[in-house]
Amino acid sequence: MYEKQPIIGGRTSKLTLADYTFDLGPTFFMMPSILEELFQMSGRRLQDYMELQEIDPLYTLKFGDLTFSPSRNKEKMKAEMEAKFPGSFSGYKKFMKVEREILVL
Repeated sequence: MYEKQPIIGGRTSKLTLADYTFDLGPTFFMMPSILEELFQMSGRRLQDYMELQEIDPLYTLKFGDLTFSPSRNKEKMKAEMEAKFPGSFSGYKKFMKVEREILVL
């Protein structure tokens, strides 16, 4: 296994400063509404501090010779999944439904 960062964990790593722990993964930027809500809670606007630009694909995962590049675009995602993991898109839709329900809670 190769870790390109100076800390172990890659996109699932964390940073701890005093009593606070920060997720170093891309979660907030993949779900900008959460980041916008945090700014609103502090009486500020995210747009006053940065301009977000959507990147597609979101990232690329590598499994040996196989690469997989997820997208927020449902048609692109379906095409990518059916090409790389035939028959798996229906399971992905079920997973996303559960995740959406958890996020809204």
